[in-house]
Amino acid sequence: MKIRIDKEANYRGVFFNGKTVRQRIDPSKSIGTPRLPEIEDVAINNKCLANCSYCYTSAVKEGQNFDNIIDKALEVWGNLEKENRPFQIAIGGAGEATMHPDFCEFIANVHAMGIVPNYTTNGMHLDDRTLHFTEKYCGGVALSWHPHIKKIFHEAMAKLKYLNNIKLNTHVILGAPGSLDDLKFLYETYTENFDYYVILPYQAAGRGTHVETEIEWLNTFQWIASLPKEQQSKFAFGALFYEWMKDKNLPLKVDMYEPEIYSGYRMMDDNYKILMKSSYDTTPKTY
Repeated sequence: MKIRIDKEANYRGVFFNGKTVRQRIDPSKSIGTPRLPEIEDVAINNKCLANCSYCYTSAVKEGQNFDNIIDKALEVWGNLEKENRPFQIAIGGAGEATMHPDFCEFIANVHAMGIVPNYTTNGMHLDDRTLHFTEKYCGGVALSWHPHIKKIFHEAMAKLKYLNNIKLNTHVILGAPGSLDDLKFLYETYTENFDYYVILPYQAAGRGTHVETEIEWLNTFQWIASLPKEQQSKFAFGALFYEWMKDKNLPLKVDMYEPEIYSGYRMMDDNYKILMKSSYDTTPKTY
């Protein structure tokens, strides 16, 4: 268990078993923006072989595996007092992290600093060593769904679902025609395997071109609302849904807060000391 208190933000965060419980120090006041993030999204490369036509970061096979990522991690987080380190990190955000030759050593070193490493993957590079380090050091894995490499997705699931003590999620990009059908298929096929279905809004960024998303998004909320109550809680929504959701009268109760309040984004390239708002908004984060 880890506890962080920020009196100026009227915030107490209790991290236990992969989840953070947030409390108001003064119940009569709202929680402000904490000075330190609970979680950091961390990019260790911008290299990927999946060649997704809608990749918002435009990751390519000619991309880079960033240098000295372990030394950078020790400098950025290891020099902080333990209570000031992020509770956890989510590795991804620019490329396929498991392609990095230092990936396994990186998650081991992050774990040694008392930070829980998690990562997002397309499943293409899950060899035995990566799976062993994942099971030993990670808190969770998010397997991304990409229709053009769905065979790889299913092969990766056959490996990941047998890991012990690993929370397993899937990321589904929602908006393009047919994406709701994909989500339904994954729900029906892997109901017992995924802890959460994390739905990310399609973005016309990077290689992504403009797509009409409104109908697909509305139909998705209608479908989730039709599921049993205990199943509805297995769906989570990416931060970029916030602006769209807050003005909609949706048929589904969703706990919402402004994006990036509790998180930040860091690229382990030459700018590794700069914490940014998110992988979608690389403006430096200020407090």
